[in-house]
Amino acid sequence: MSKFQIYRVHRICQGLAVFKTRSSPFWRTRIWNKKQQKYSVRSTKCELLADAIEEAHILCRQNAIGRAEFEEVETETFESFAKQLTSVQRQMVNTGQRGPRFAYDDEKLLHREHDGILPYFGDRQVDTIRTQDLRDYLEFLDDHREGILSANSKSKHLIVIRKILNLAREKGVIAHLPLFPKLTSKDTPRASFTSTELLTLIEAIRECEKSSRLHYKGHSIGKDLLNLCAFLAQTGIRPTVSEVFSLRHRDITSEALDASPHLHITIKKGKTGFRTVYSTTDAVGIYQDIIANNVNAAPQDFVFFPQLTNRTYAAAIASRQFRTILTDADLERDHLNKRRTLYSLRHHYIQHRLSEGVGIYDVSVNAGTSVAVIERFYNAFPIYSPRRAKILNNQI
Repeated sequence: MSKFQIYRVHRICQGLAVFKTRSSPFWRTRIWNKKQQKYSVRSTKCELLADAIEEAHILCRQNAIGRAEFEEVETETFESFAKQLTSVQRQMVNTGQRGPRFAYDDEKLLHREHDGILPYFGDRQVDTIRTQDLRDYLEFLDDHREGILSANSKSKHLIVIRKILNLAREKGVIAHLPLFPKLTSKDTPRASFTSTELLTLIEAIRECEKSSRLHYKGHSIGKDLLNLCAFLAQTGIRPTVSEVFSLRHRDITSEALDASPHLHITIKKGKTGFRTVYSTTDAVGIYQDIIANNVNAAPQDFVFFPQLTNRTYAAAIASRQFRTILTDADLERDHLNKRRTLYSLRHHYIQHRLSEGVGIYDVSVNAGTSVAVIERFYNAFPIYSPRRAKILNNQI
C-alpha cells in the first residue's frame, strides 16, 4: 500500500473533511473552494481527530471560505461513481473483454424505477454509507414487492453497490468499505433432461417438422431447432448470442483420436472469454447433418438459424420455439417441478459427463465455468451413475 494513500476519512460537513495518510501522523484537511472550483489541502498539525476538526474550521475562516459557501460536491456522490463504473464496464464490453450483458445487467439494477440502487443511494455521499444503510436497502427491496426477494437476487444488488464503493476507494474518497450483510441461499438443482426425455423432445420436434403445424412469427419448428437442441446436449455450449448463436462453420473442425471422433469448437467471445470445446462423438453426426442440409454454406456463415442475420433475433426465435415445443410435448417442467429452458440442454450435458466419470476439472473447463459452480449445482445433484454404483459395490 502506498504511504500517500488515504486510509481514514472523516467528513465534517458539506465540502469540508479531514483525512489521514500513512506518510504522516497528522490529520490533513480538504476544503472545497466554490469560487476556484477545486479543493485546498492543508495539514492540521494535529494527531487527535477532535483537534483536527477544530483546526479545519480555523483554516476555513483563514482562507475566507465560509460554511455557507460549502456545497455538495458531485464527484463524491454515489451517483457520480455509478456513472464512472458504467463507463468503465461499457468500455470493457466494447473492447470484447466481457460479454454484452456484463454492463447491461448492472445498469438494469441501478436504474430500476421504484426500487433501483440509484433512486435509493444516488444523492448520498459515498463516505456516509454504512452497513445499516445496506441492511435498510435490502428491507426496502422486500417492501416494494408482494413476495420476499430471493437471497441470490439481493446478492446481485449488493455486488453492484460493492463495485461502486470499490471505485470510490480506488479514487481515495473513502478509506475502506462498510461490512456487507451476509446472505444465505439454498442451492437447488438446475432443470435438466433425462436421456429418455431428451429423446422425447427430439421426436416431438421431428413430428412438428413433418406436419408443419407449429409456427412462431412465420418460422416453422423444424430442422433448425432440432439441430440446435441436439448440438447443445452434446457440447454443453451456452445457448446465448455470444456463444452458440455466434458460431460460424470456420469455428468447427471434425477431429479423430483413435476410435473417438469429435468436434473441436472455438468459442471466441463467450461468457468467460475465449475457450475451446471438445464435443461428444454423437455431435459429429449432428454437425454432418447440418452440413448436408446446407451444402452451399460458406466458412463465415452462421451454423444455427443462418437465414437470420440478426443474432439476437435468432436467439429469441429459438427460445420461443423451444418453449412452444416443450408445451406441446408436456416437457415444460422436470420431475422437481423446475421450469426448463434452452439452458437445460447444457445442464443435461454437464450432468451426464459427470455421471460417466469425466473429471470435474475437465468438465468445468470445457463448459467455461468454475469447479465451484459445478460442485454446487451439478455434482451435488447428480443423475443416476452406473459407473459410480459399480465402484461403490466393488464391481470395478
